[in-house]
Amino acid sequence: MFQRGDAPQYYLSHHFIAPSGVMDPQCFLCWKVVPLLLLLPGRFWCMKVHILNEHPVHIIPGSKLVLTARIEKNPWEEVSTITWAREPETGQDRAKVTLATCPAKSPNCSGARPDVQMNLKQQETTLQINRYSIADSGEYSVTVIDRSGANTTGRCIVREYGTV
Repeated sequence: MFQRGDAPQYYLSHHFIAPSGVMDPQCFLCWKVVPLLLLLPGRFWCMKVHILNEHPVHIIPGSKLVLTARIEKNPWEEVSTITWAREPETGQDRAKVTLATCPAKSPNCSGARPDVQMNLKQQETTLQINRYSIADSGEYSVTVIDRSGANTTGRCIVREYGTV
């Protein structure tokens, strides 16, 4: 049975001291190096992007569709490019259509169509389609790429509003 003071001694002897009674330097160094690796910028933190609209988004044809996404990143990461795209929700032909691509340094960008606009403010990006049509229904995605080339994607479904 362990007594009150035995557990820490057992833990230390089990993990840092070899059976010969000598401290195991390899194991000791591992426990010292691992916390330092966690402090390296941009290596163990993953940038994230979340579309803030409720899922799925229901919209009336002819109205304005506005999707907003929040970008979560650490202070050392720098966003280089943001791309909004759409693909059909179902069906065999799931070809992705790029709606707008924008370098992060530019706060406003035009899309692939005249009625599509994108902007970036601080940690948020917004896609706006001025005259939504049934053909605009599908799975929308926003992909954020950082300077190292790593990317992350947020997704949401947009459907035509139908009466219940």
